[in-house]
Amino acid sequence: MNLVHSFHLPLIAAAGIGAWIWSRLAKQRDPIPIPASTLALILAWWLCHPMALFAFSRITGNSVFVPRYLALSLAGAAVAATLAAARFLPSRFWKPAAMLMGFGALIASGNWTELWPSHHNSDWRAAAQSVNRLALPPSTPVICPSPFVEARSPAWTPDYEMPGFLYAPLFVYPVRGNIILFPFVTSPEAEDYATALLGGAIPSAGRFVIYGANGGVHFWRDWFEKRLGGWKHRSLGDFKDVDAVLFERTP
Repeated sequence: MNLVHSFHLPLIAAAGIGAWIWSRLAKQRDPIPIPASTLALILAWWLCHPMALFAFSRITGNSVFVPRYLALSLAGAAVAATLAAARFLPSRFWKPAAMLMGFGALIASGNWTELWPSHHNSDWRAAAQSVNRLALPPSTPVICPSPFVEARSPAWTPDYEMPGFLYAPLFVYPVRGNIILFPFVTSPEAEDYATALLGGAIPSAGRFVIYGANGGVHFWRDWFEKRLGGWKHRSLGDFKDVDAVLFERTP
């Protein structure tokens, strides 16, 4: 299903069907001849990238089939939609059609609930500021799950060298405290590492923070909550798909 979704078939179908309806209403059809080499380039740009990532994920078992890695194929999908429209739409209607599509995209994708909307859905800056306002001593653990799928064994280890790609947000939005690097997903090695913290750094500090992307933060929040009696936790704010959770020992 993810593979099919990556092809953006509704976009291409809408462009083709819309152009066909327009040509029928105008009672004109002026298809543009498409050379075989151009057709091959468009299809390759549209299909090869997601299919290659999907094949790599299935063969190796290491899933890299995530939206940010499919961005290169978005332009291919747009050109494929243009190709579908070109089969039906008379050339003199191309500029009005492009204007209509632009208005449609703005109406469908624009954020009309905010005067100055964010251009992203990850507020790392505000999350880091909320952690730093705690003025944590250097010994206080700050657990940072990596937001990148590549952060797993063998690429990830507890002594991963910083600064590094797997923890790029920490380089741009650093936080105070004893930075403890966790992987993207759980593993026996990661849980052994977390268990060791329960026996040393965490109880001696009396508080700790989990800071990173929502998925990793929420998993480890629940993991520690089940194993820490007499502790409370709270989120430090709403940072879209980033979170910072403070754990403190109950007095």
